[in-house]
Amino acid sequence: MSTRAKIMLARDRVSPEVWAREVESFTELLKRRPSKQRLLGWVQERGVRQDLFGQTVIATIPWPKELGRPGTPTLAEGFAGIHQCWFHEAHFGIDGAWIETELWAHGDL
Repeated sequence: MSTRAKIMLARDRVSPEVWAREVESFTELLKRRPSKQRLLGWVQERGVRQDLFGQTVIATIPWPKELGRPGTPTLAEGFAGIHQCWFHEAHFGIDGAWIETELWAHGDL
């Protein structure tokens, strides 16, 4: 199940009022340019936040003004995200040799 599907399921388990309150609180938090520690603390403050935002990725992209705007209708459309995770697998081979594989993998594993 994708992360987006998990978030949608979590959202369906809370009332619309709770969902709206937490989204508003999250929006206010983001306006203050929070640190990783503040974001983590905010998410861990309430169980519902862990369900709704625990798997969320937040990033910033430094964009020098001298580069100008991308040639897209909105700024967000000028960027593409690549989902990657660190993959590590270790096991014994048929001949008993220890085999380890480590690499960046694309998409959900």
